[in-house]
Amino acid sequence: MLGTLYGLLCAASWAIGSITMRDLSRKLDPFALNAPRVTVGALLLAAIAATTGRLRGSGTMPPEQWTLLVGSMLVGGFLGDSAYVLSIVRIGVSRAFPIAATYPALTLVLAVLLYDEPITWLLILGVLLTIVGVMAISQGRSAASVA
Repeated sequence: MLGTLYGLLCAASWAIGSITMRDLSRKLDPFALNAPRVTVGALLLAAIAATTGRLRGSGTMPPEQWTLLVGSMLVGGFLGDSAYVLSIVRIGVSRAFPIAATYPALTLVLAVLLYDEPITWLLILGVLLTIVGVMAISQGRSAASVA
């Protein structure tokens, strides 16, 4: 039950963040918009991790793991968030958010290809439903006609 509550809190946070970014994304460059978001978020998370003792072990991580960590931050936090802000400007938040939220389907495909995750019929069905959903969301009016 608590996990479900956290999931709903996460969804509400992302939705509120996306709605508040809508107007800002029309006025600021995506990189200028993301810089303070990422910086403040990183500083807050570092402070929480430090005060709760969750940084233990990070000093002993091998360089390869640091490379993967920094790489994931660059790809997801920098490139992904910037592309998301650009999509809000181009197609509107009501279409950009659900399309961007299809990353679990892409993650499943990559997990199968890179980590030999087992393929099941439910996995295939989920990916196909995600693709159909994105196609349905992508059809419709442009952001210019909505605004």
